[in-house]
Amino acid sequence: MSTRIVCVETLYPHRHITHVGVGPNSGKAAKRLTVMEVRAQLRAGHRFYTQDLVTGRTAEVEPYDAPLPGGGVYRTIRSTPDATVGNNLDNLRACRWKQ
Repeated sequence: MSTRIVCVETLYPHRHITHVGVGPNSGKAAKRLTVMEVRAQLRAGHRFYTQDLVTGRTAEVEPYDAPLPGGGVYRTIRSTPDATVGNNLDNLRACRWKQ
């Protein structure tokens, strides 16, 4: 099964992703998931992806353990590297849950 991530929530000031919005409509997420829920579903074999709204190109989403200064890791997710930036998780719109 494949699920499209359409928006992200981040924690400032470091912009760590805390939640994602998923669904078929890029303008409105159908469901909110935590990063840990996404990572658990990825481990179970589920596929998540992002899509560039201009080119239509997709990028897979994968778990990522980001190194922290002073040791340790921050367990997060990232889009797989490619030659386009429009499908990067960091460039997706912010989720708007309270509208």
